[in-house]
Amino acid sequence: MRDENAENDEGKVGHGDYDPYKFSGKNYSLDLSVHKGILKSLRKWAIKYLTNNSVIHLTTYSQLKTLDADDAKGRDIDLLVKVLKMFEKDEHTLELRIKDNSNQLWFLSLPKLRFGGNIDIREGEIIRVRSVIRDVTSRGKRVNSKMSTNILKFLPCAKIVTEMAH
Repeated sequence: MRDENAENDEGKVGHGDYDPYKFSGKNYSLDLSVHKGILKSLRKWAIKYLTNNSVIHLTTYSQLKTLDADDAKGRDIDLLVKVLKMFEKDEHTLELRIKDNSNQLWFLSLPKLRFGGNIDIREGEIIRVRSVIRDVTSRGKRVNSKMSTNILKFLPCAKIVTEMAH
């Protein structure tokens, strides 16, 4: 149910549909009379484009089954995986159980502080993880993040999500 005062609250900090990802200072400015139409059309275009086009090619990522090889040790790895389970290893580390098209289970360790203390990843999501490294000190199947690690989440309607589901 919509709030009766929602129209009056537009443009103020805290309006969910038009809040920026980040901004410097205490407030941000957004003129909804000008920018609302632009944002709506951009969102519509993005959903249509991502639904019809696979913007990421699966061959640009390492498969988890190839990480056991000796040549995977010490090099940067890019992954396209599904998050199966999330664990809090300790107060500073989050551990994800991940799987890709090769159907191998691996664990990915992520420091919470590196990602601003809030890692908004849910179980079942498809994510792109850039620049991780295989953990050679562990006997298990583990990959660790580095300072240059980035995570990209996809919209549920994206074509890459449906490709990974099959």
